[in-house]
Amino acid sequence: MVAGTYATRRVQHSMKNGFPKGSNGFASHRRELNTELEEDLEETPLFIAVMTYLSYFFLIIFGYMRDFMRKYGLEKSKSVKETGNQGFVPLYSDFESFYTRNLYTRVRDCFNRPICSVPGGEVALVDRESEDWNWTFRYPGTTTKTVNLASYNYLGFAENSGPCADAAEQAVRKYGIAGCSSRHEYGKQRLTRLAQNCKYFRQKLKKMGYIVYGHDASAVVPILLYMPAKTV
Repeated sequence: MVAGTYATRRVQHSMKNGFPKGSNGFASHRRELNTELEEDLEETPLFIAVMTYLSYFFLIIFGYMRDFMRKYGLEKSKSVKETGNQGFVPLYSDFESFYTRNLYTRVRDCFNRPICSVPGGEVALVDRESEDWNWTFRYPGTTTKTVNLASYNYLGFAENSGPCADAAEQAVRKYGIAGCSSRHEYGKQRLTRLAQNCKYFRQKLKKMGYIVYGHDASAVVPILLYMPAKTV
């Protein structure tokens, strides 16, 4: 070696950041799914399709006629009009406001139904009446109890009574209402450590080739493996 110079040799390491190269320590490389997925939907009968298109066609025609009458004062306009301020982008498009005035408003008594109960298995709908084709509503003060098909009541979490509501009340009394705060503000809790351990455990199972369903922070899989008696 000549004085004033030095030689270096690049060493090939099999590990990177403590893990094998090409792996993050948990998940392995997944192959792309080449299988084409096809969904078989029931075709709409021709009669129903034709009648639907005809209904929309006539509603649009009569809508333009009513807008023509409103423009020349032959019919009172009950919709809100946007002031024509120069230099401002219009808030509503022409067809959007036309559809709202002449199509949606006439049938909106079927949608946007207000409720006065929790969105559980059953909901109490607020009854309302209209005498001007749903431009305004009058509430007689009665309700109608119906089956809830509009929202997903997962495991009864939306109920105000039952095991979920009782467990939520006990958790609030035990852990408080700031359990979702960060560690910097609230400190490290036992539930946070449990969630981290469960996540690490499930990721290790996935790395070993197991298919694990559910949320990574769920403690169901560790309990099933080590404490199955508590799941009964």
